[in-house]
Amino acid sequence: MKYHYVLTLQIPLIGIATRNDVVDLAPGTSRQAVFIRAREIAIKGFAEAGEFDPADLVNRAVVIFWSCEPEVLGGDQ
Repeated sequence: MKYHYVLTLQIPLIGIATRNDVVDLAPGTSRQAVFIRAREIAIKGFAEAGEFDPADLVNRAVVIFWSCEPEVLGGDQ
């Protein structure tokens, strides 16, 4: 089933970034697993843009917004 996620992170003294994507998830996939992967992608973007250490950014990142919902609105999936 396809899901759409939106993640906004703020890294103090660096900036704010929003990432979103549609992912096809197997039944039983946890929102936590999707969140961890989305956060990795967002932090990798920050790190590459500013030549920062991703491990340092993970510890500094503040989640401003997180949503993971079925891509199809209403009705049968």
